[in-house]
Amino acid sequence: MLNKIIQSYQHSKLATIKKFSGHETGSLDEPGCLDDSFIKTKIEDLKKEYTKMDQQIEQLIHFDKEDEYNKQKLKTLFERKEEIHLYLAFLSSNSLMNIESAIHLMKDQKSHFSMCLEALYHWKEKREIQAYTLLEEFFSLHSEPLEHYLINKVYGILLIRHNQFDQAARFLRKAAEKRPEDLELHVLLKNTYKVIGDLDQIDLHDRILKLLGGDENGHDLFSQ
Repeated sequence: MLNKIIQSYQHSKLATIKKFSGHETGSLDEPGCLDDSFIKTKIEDLKKEYTKMDQQIEQLIHFDKEDEYNKQKLKTLFERKEEIHLYLAFLSSNSLMNIESAIHLMKDQKSHFSMCLEALYHWKEKREIQAYTLLEEFFSLHSEPLEHYLINKVYGILLIRHNQFDQAARFLRKAAEKRPEDLELHVLLKNTYKVIGDLDQIDLHDRILKLLGGDENGHDLFSQ
């Protein structure tokens, strides 16, 4: 339940940062919260790893012995660099301020995730139709919400504006899992459940808003 997520927020955040602060391979299926402090810490770690890999690649090329080990090692390093590009784009795109740089990171990669980044860019530029079309296409190929705060939030808002309230609630819930302290998300969820007629969920988000120190009555974001 989301109220439990809120109450354990600090504990969950610290556990997540601890787990992902090392240099293991990582995944786009990030568990726990995706708040600004976690994202900043992880991006710094990835940049350090990237620099070390560049140094390793330079050494291997300089001392190239044309043996199979060197070739395999270089292949592994280049593959990991591409992985880091995707991971950095995934993490940084949780803020609209970073969308252009995230798109640049993905420019040489073939990935459906690029559609999400382009959609966020259109959203930032207030081109809602283009944003909605791209996200509809992406989620027709990948039906489950991503482990991503901003994509789920934006798509949830767009689904509300297209009167798809059940689907909107699904994506907004996932966004709230990734960033449970976002007051606006809980107002959106509360208003969505008012349309659906789910009294339990309305009460739940009222309680979460009180817990976060927000206005449990909220304001209508549907028309914005």
